[in-house]
Amino acid sequence: MGEDETRRAEIETRAYTLWAESGRPEGRAEEFWHLAKAQIEAEEQPADPESRVAVESGGGLIPPPSPVDN
Repeated sequence: MGEDETRRAEIETRAYTLWAESGRPEGRAEEFWHLAKAQIEAEEQPADPESRVAVESGGGLIPPPSPVDN
């Protein structure tokens, strides 16, 4: 299996899992595909506390909180 095929299979498996965990809603395959792809790409990024983002099951990316001045 080539690198592209391996990546596609990984995204497909993750998308299916997300879809199943969300109650298997109809007509949202593309949404779950993009969410799975975004999660996998975020996991592959080097850990940098200054630029971390969290990927939620709702599909949004959340920026890190702003520092609080004391």
